[in-house]
Amino acid sequence: MVPTSAIQDMGGTSMVPVTRGDTTVRVAVTPGMVHGEWTNVQSSDLQSGDQVSATLVSTVESDDENYGGPVAAGMLGGAAGN
Repeated sequence: MVPTSAIQDMGGTSMVPVTRGDTTVRVAVTPGMVHGEWTNVQSSDLQSGDQVSATLVSTVESDDENYGGPVAAGMLGGAAGN
């Protein structure tokens, strides 16, 4: 899963910016189901440990009891494409 805001349409192809070491590359993905601010994606080009770059904004209602700070896009875990 990646933040939905990370998915960019580049000429009809869905891409996400991925950091590998000191390099950022764009990787083609096939978006799947959306879960709130997150989207399942599949790609044979994603690798375990890839870090997807995105801005994620969450809204917290004043009566919410449990909430933390801002959520940052993290490292992809598990098999590539999860």
